Amino acid sequence: MAFMKQAKATMAGQHAARARDEGHTVLVFRVDMPRNSIEGTPVSGIAEQIEAVEAQGWRLDRLGSLGDHGVALFRRERMQQR
Repeated sequence: MAFMKQAKATMAGQHAARARDEGHTVLVFRVDMPRNSIEGTPVSGIAEQIEAVEAQGWRLDRLGSLGDHGVALFRRERMQQR
C-alpha cells in the first residue's frame, strides 16, 4: 500500500512541476477518494499528494468532491518578468 501512495504522490508532483513550468497559476487536481475509509481517520494517500504538489510551489486553496473523486484547487503567484 505504501508503494501506491508514493506512486500517486510522485505523479502529483510531476503534474504540478509541469504546470508550474508552463506558467500556470491555477492547478485543479483530481484525487481518488478511498471508498471504505472510516470517519475520523486519515484519508489514505491524499495528504501525500497535496504535499507533493505544494513542494512544487503551489498552495492548496480549496478541497471539494465531485462524485467519487476529491478535487483540489491549488494556486501560485505568477513570477514577475525582469
